[in-house]
Amino acid sequence: MGASLFAVHPFNVEAVSWIASRNQVVSTFFLLVSLTLYWTRTTGKRDIVALLLSAAFFGLALLSRPSAVAGAALFPLIDILQRRFSMRSIFEKALFALPSIAILIVTLNSRSRVEEVPIPEIFEMNLIGRLLTAFRSLVFYVSRALYPRDLRAYYDYLSFRIDGIDIFICLGLIAVLMIAFRSSETKIRRVVAFGILLFPIMLLTTIKIVPFGEYSIVHDRYAYTSVAGFCIFIGFVATIKNLSKYLKSAFYAAAGLVVAIFSYKTYFQTKTWDGSENLWRNVIAFEESAVPLNNLGIIFLKQGDLLKARPLFERAIAVRPRFSLAYFNLGEIMAEQGDLKSALDYYQTAVHLRPTYHEAYNNLGNIYSKDPSRLEIAKNNFHKSIENGADYPEPFYNIAAILAMQGKYDDALGAALKVTWKYPTFMRSYILVGDMHLKHGDRARARENYEKVVLSGTELSHLAQTRIDALK
Repeated sequence: MGASLFAVHPFNVEAVSWIASRNQVVSTFFLLVSLTLYWTRTTGKRDIVALLLSAAFFGLALLSRPSAVAGAALFPLIDILQRRFSMRSIFEKALFALPSIAILIVTLNSRSRVEEVPIPEIFEMNLIGRLLTAFRSLVFYVSRALYPRDLRAYYDYLSFRIDGIDIFICLGLIAVLMIAFRSSETKIRRVVAFGILLFPIMLLTTIKIVPFGEYSIVHDRYAYTSVAGFCIFIGFVATIKNLSKYLKSAFYAAAGLVVAIFSYKTYFQTKTWDGSENLWRNVIAFEESAVPLNNLGIIFLKQGDLLKARPLFERAIAVRPRFSLAYFNLGEIMAEQGDLKSALDYYQTAVHLRPTYHEAYNNLGNIYSKDPSRLEIAKNNFHKSIENGADYPEPFYNIAAILAMQGKYDDALGAALKVTWKYPTFMRSYILVGDMHLKHGDRARARENYEKVVLSGTELSHLAQTRIDALK
């Protein structure tokens, strides 16, 4: 029963349909295998092989998705429910705690270097505010797990609310839990308690008790593992022996009806994931939210449809005036249309709102570089882009190009050569290296670099061939 509900639950559509979230599915599989091995070991013979296998599968869950680190709390929970207390059981937890700590350190270190789009309001909250937000998020997840309604790809933190239906569902769950605990035997009671507690524990890394750089605190995919806990609870409620035959028949009939309804809703929920444009239009149909408006605008921007893209970015800013990404994208449009003054204003606003916005610094440098009197300002912006984590060739190359424009050919050659070493597939740097060799009168080395570009078969091959022909 529980497995059937999990298989067709509409809440799980995002984790399965969105390719980038498949790690959630894989991580959940490994975690459930690990928990099953550990649980069966505590109820029978304490087999060291089962313990090591459980730890190995938990390690695989961590490697699949670092948020599985919250699962480390489930193993001592099993010991508590099984009333298994000993020094040995405490030492055994090191097999789960140590890799969790290691993954947590590595993840936090790597995430600190990744530019994300934070919700400033989350970072400005005090502890009480974050706890209230976490509680609101948890109620939302519980309600949608039991009654999946108004599901979509994105829920805006600033606008999503819990309503009377959410409160009613949570109170109903509490009543069902009380009946289940009073009517069931000890073994079933422990499993039911584990399934219920698994739900909030696996959400600890996402509900923002500790602020972390994501721009959303609610996503359907975040609840994928937690929904498994509810399904465990429902599956084992069906095994309670003290229920009358009529109650059991009613329970199975209701569960069968729920499976049918969930299957129907899941089928139509998958339709919303049929293409990015359809996905974000579906979200916007529910609410005028900044992130989906911006994402839909990006789709049109990539298609070159600036007339459709621009009003979407402007609507995103109207909804969330501090949304730096929308200002950046408007700067892209203005630059594309040749309105450099407006583009400059939008990029400056973006870096003001997010001082570590390396893409915006790079684009600012590109605009300043068009004015010979502002080359030094342009170079400073390229340096800021690199200082704030830019790990792509453009700002490095742009610094070399500015040095060449300033007549510092030796420095430009050295900077361009560094780009070819760091990013060997970035062909523009080879053309610049060739040009600098020509400035030094070294035609052979210039030709050698131009030929590399010709052989690459990129769109710059024709330009490089023109340079070679000029050498003849």
